[in-house]
Amino acid sequence: MGWREVLGALWRRRLVILSGLLLTSGLAYAGWTIVPPTYQAEGTILLLPSKSTVSQGGHNPFLNLDSLSAPAALVIARLDGETERSRLKEIAPTADYTVETDPTMRGPTILVTVSDRTATSTLTALNNMLDTATEILQDIQVEQNVPTDAAIGSMRLTVDTKATRSSSDTIRAVVAIIVAGVVVTVVSAVTIDAGLNRRRVRRNRPVQDEGSPEPVVPDDDLEELVTPHLSESGPRLARTDF
Repeated sequence: MGWREVLGALWRRRLVILSGLLLTSGLAYAGWTIVPPTYQAEGTILLLPSKSTVSQGGHNPFLNLDSLSAPAALVIARLDGETERSRLKEIAPTADYTVETDPTMRGPTILVTVSDRTATSTLTALNNMLDTATEILQDIQVEQNVPTDAAIGSMRLTVDTKATRSSSDTIRAVVAIIVAGVVVTVVSAVTIDAGLNRRRVRRNRPVQDEGSPEPVVPDDDLEELVTPHLSESGPRLARTDF
């Protein structure tokens, strides 16, 4: 079926197209209201060298950050583990988060990004995860019996005080509904048009009257069809070469 036939079928079944588009619009609106927007907030933690390291390096902690990349990776690995994710689900069932080193900064900076359905729950979950990161850093060092003056510290570098609204999930759901609705509507219209055309062709096809007699073949013609051709001197015999 070419494009002209498809366009013709769509025009002939424009009521089907209109009904399908109205139904698709209703489903898209329902998707917009059912799929809620999400809120997102970020916070960063900077690891600081121990007091003993600072005293040896000129009393400026920011001059000795290069050696703290490994401890930051340990904190990230534990914070990203299943244990901490399960713990967050108990506190905020709909919240989710990512944790990584901040790609926009150099040094041992841990970036925590939290998303949830409301702004309040997002900020609450963010602060909880930042506190958890600090506790993990302390626990790792306690497990290794690190002396107090050699313990690595931390500080909150940046923390969002207002969550950012994001409608990306809602938009994706609405677009998917619209695309599916349009495809189903077009296919339905073309299929209905093809079925109706076949029915009309069968209806207009001439039908033989049941009361009319069947054509009769004359006896002479029937005998000529059945009886072998005979010559005047008898039947022709096939020639056989020996």
